[in-house]
Amino acid sequence: MIDTVTAPDRTISREHRGPRVPTPTYLSSGPQNSVDAAMAALSDAVERTLQEDLAQGMVPTVEQMSVSVVVRPVGSAEDFTAVALLLISYAHTS
Repeated sequence: MIDTVTAPDRTISREHRGPRVPTPTYLSSGPQNSVDAAMAALSDAVERTLQEDLAQGMVPTVEQMSVSVVVRPVGSAEDFTAVALLLISYAHTS
């Protein structure tokens, strides 16, 4: 689960406070067998991305997120790919 409300235990340095410009980030689940599997894989990708940002000393804030599921026929079956466009702003920790 992604916690976008609680701040981490690190403080944000004063020199980096101020207007933050959101960075567009595109993520995809890759082809999955069901919509549920595609959404779960996308959720994992979003969480992993935010955790990697935190590990690099940046505090990400998801300003906006748009999600779509693309259905593609594969032979007699279908595969599902969840895609997301996130606008993420960052603050740096001290």
